[in-house]
Amino acid sequence: MLNEITVTYEGSMNAKFELPDSGTQAIGAPASCGGTGKGPSPKDLFVAGYASCVVMAMDIAAKKSGFDIAGAKITVSPVWAKNEPILEEINTMLVLPQQYTEEQLDVLRKGERYCPIHNSLRPEVKTTIAFEAA
Repeated sequence: MLNEITVTYEGSMNAKFELPDSGTQAIGAPASCGGTGKGPSPKDLFVAGYASCVVMAMDIAAKKSGFDIAGAKITVSPVWAKNEPILEEINTMLVLPQQYTEEQLDVLRKGERYCPIHNSLRPEVKTTIAFEAA
């Protein structure tokens, strides 16, 4: 498991981070925040990490119950506070590759708790999950 990430700040609201197994990735603030927009923003990476973590956590729960969700697509819509850099809400839509029973959907809802990013959110951050079959 990864225990260390190195970030190099390049100036002009741009940085790069290095992952031991994946190489280097650019990060940039959007132009609206004084950056160049080079690479995803830190907020984009956080939200993408959350979405990836949640869908993988749900798959862990699904597999423990005898099914999987390979092929699922997850869309996450964050709601940020207007006057502060604070995440208020994360709305999630999970498009599943097939129809699942209500019991299986309950397993997926509870699967969110296996995601360490979800578990690290401040308690006041509201999260919602909706399901749809492809």
